[in-house]
Amino acid sequence: MKTTNRIEWLDLMRGLAAMAIVVYHFHVFLGLSHTGYAVVAVDMFFALSGIVLALKYTDSILGGMGPLEFAGARLRRLYPMVLIAGLFIVALNFARIPSGTHMLATDTDAWTVLLVTPLPRIPAGAFPPDPPMWSFWAELAANAVWFAVLKAGRRWMVPLGVASMAIIVVVALRMNTLNVGWEVGLMFRLASLARALAWFCVGYAIAMRDIGLRASIAVLLALLAAFVAAVRAGHGHEGLNELLAASVSVALLNVAYRLPAPPRYLGTASRWLGMVSFPLYLMHSPAGRLLPYFDFMAPWAALLLVVGGATVGATMLNEAAVKWVNKVYRSRVSPAVT
Repeated sequence: MKTTNRIEWLDLMRGLAAMAIVVYHFHVFLGLSHTGYAVVAVDMFFALSGIVLALKYTDSILGGMGPLEFAGARLRRLYPMVLIAGLFIVALNFARIPSGTHMLATDTDAWTVLLVTPLPRIPAGAFPPDPPMWSFWAELAANAVWFAVLKAGRRWMVPLGVASMAIIVVVALRMNTLNVGWEVGLMFRLASLARALAWFCVGYAIAMRDIGLRASIAVLLALLAAFVAAVRAGHGHEGLNELLAASVSVALLNVAYRLPAPPRYLGTASRWLGMVSFPLYLMHSPAGRLLPYFDFMAPWAALLLVVGGATVGATMLNEAAVKWVNKVYRSRVSPAVT
């Protein structure tokens, strides 16, 4: 069902989405005026997760994989990086490195990153130690719902996708933004879950449906034209504009998924981008607390040095940690016969 070249294209898109989020969060520091539509990179992340889940787990789940086995597989892959990011925040707090532009961190708040729990008592945000953690929480919750629905049968994936998409369309139009999930309150938690599930289901459809490249390009161009027309019509409907921008990004993902194999050099670069995307996503915000110490450098250079350095270090630790965790797991589940 899946070939190596498609994995490489997905890695490329994942890396570009992570970089878009970094630019969005540091656009003031970089002197950029408008990067608002970069928030839809999160929706692309959710769609990417839907593709990965569909390709990697559909047959296993329908073949009898249990919820604990599925949860263990996902956490072994994802949680080591969460632990690394949490410990990094603890270290920053221990060193009394002050909070940055959009960071609210205290010694006690850092531990909520390790537990992936919201903080409804904090008015400035539900995940103050590391704001991007909200989408990781939504992804974990969506993983559980997605598993339960698929376990009930493939036929339930369409109703799940339609219902979730209807919810985020209503939320986006009523709130005039698609960028929900990071705020305080149960309703926003549920909105973030619906947002993740909607794009999960779109990603699932991308992976499981046989859509031709020409048809995919035609859909992409139609959505792009609709987005341009909506933006030119005025700025009073940002919710609609962001929905269209997210749809364009996912349609682009659908096209990339169906392209032939990339050149070798691009494939190698794509694999590296895919490897650093998750560490970059979780590390860039707390690493930004170090930027004031590099104010003698140009903003782009400082961001590349500080955030890039933290990301490379975290990536190396994460890859080693994931390998070790999987090795320990395999040794316990299937011990060698002596």
